[in-house]
Amino acid sequence: MKIKVIAAAVAVFCLNSGAAFADTSLNDYIEQSIGNSFRIKSLMSQYDVEKIRLEQEDKYYLPSFKIDHTTKTHMEDGPEEVGINPWDNRKHESNVNLRSNIWRDNHNDVYSMLASKADAAGMNVDIEKSNIRAQITTSVYNISLYESLIREGEDILAKAKKIDADIRDKVKGGLAKASDSTTAEVLITDMENAILATKLKIKQLRLNLEQVSGIPYPKDMAVDLTTVDALIGKKAVGDVQNNKSLRKKALEVQAANKAIDTADNWMSVDLYAKTKADNLTLSRSESEVGIMVTLDLFNPANYWKDKTATSQYKSEQYMLDQMREDLKLSLESQLSILDSNRRLLESQEASITIKRDLIQERQNEYQINVTSLYELIQAWNGYYLAIQQKTDTEATLVNTMLSIDVLTGDI
Repeated sequence: MKIKVIAAAVAVFCLNSGAAFADTSLNDYIEQSIGNSFRIKSLMSQYDVEKIRLEQEDKYYLPSFKIDHTTKTHMEDGPEEVGINPWDNRKHESNVNLRSNIWRDNHNDVYSMLASKADAAGMNVDIEKSNIRAQITTSVYNISLYESLIREGEDILAKAKKIDADIRDKVKGGLAKASDSTTAEVLITDMENAILATKLKIKQLRLNLEQVSGIPYPKDMAVDLTTVDALIGKKAVGDVQNNKSLRKKALEVQAANKAIDTADNWMSVDLYAKTKADNLTLSRSESEVGIMVTLDLFNPANYWKDKTATSQYKSEQYMLDQMREDLKLSLESQLSILDSNRRLLESQEASITIKRDLIQERQNEYQINVTSLYELIQAWNGYYLAIQQKTDTEATLVNTMLSIDVLTGDI
């Protein structure tokens, strides 16, 4: 029995230890960033405001109940004094009123208008979440690409330094020119500077990322580069109809359209009840229950409200049309950039293959004294430069693809 208990305890400890050392995923980091965003919290509060207004309109029939009570004490003049006799001359008057608006002809229009406004406010939250998700994903993927570049660059640099050491030995032995050693040193310095520049680029990306997310960049962030490759190779959608900003503007246009119909409320029906009590005694003659119908047959103010609302609707509709055209142009531009960089990436991958073959050829030629170590280190330097250019293109493709996802509403 004790063995089973110990085994169970060890199993739980191992599970907890595994959880404790688990890498931070991109989705976890994004959700933490969204949860810590004060802007999103503000937008969600504004969304709550619009939902409350909608609920208020939905329950427009809820009655108002009002009681007012007045206590009066009259002044009296006596033969010997002038003053107040508070007990003999005090009177009480109470009024009780209950009123409920049980029907009005523009209720459905008002409700539809407020529903569209609430949906637009909710869309604001979604837009901000999408922006945060896109910005964080872009930076994290780029960091992963450049970290991979640094790892490969440092590996190449180590090989180049080993070759450089061999060149120095040959120079000392009179088997190589001094200029070969100097040129090799220049090439190695160029590689070191390129790696340093990439590290500074990663540092800047992390700073930008922390500014967007509001939380430190996790040291244990885990990104599988196959997911980056999948994004780069993803088929792009060429339609902006699901763009979140466009959908929000369409909801605002709907609200403006409904506002035209809400400008005129020509009929409403109220149920009311009221009673009165004098000196705390109800008066039956002052008690009544009734239905009041109000007809607003002519009101110049409603006419001007209607004209104003109509003009506002036209303005919103024009803005929607312009936004749609602007988004189409932006998408077309991004798709063009995407296509150009994909073709460039294919060319760079072919170039890397050629440069890798060149390194092998240089090594084979060196074995038979056909080429020099300097030419071999030069081949490695060209190979690293090609990888660096390919990584920059991949980073551009990540930026472009996520921009397209924002434009098409896919993120």
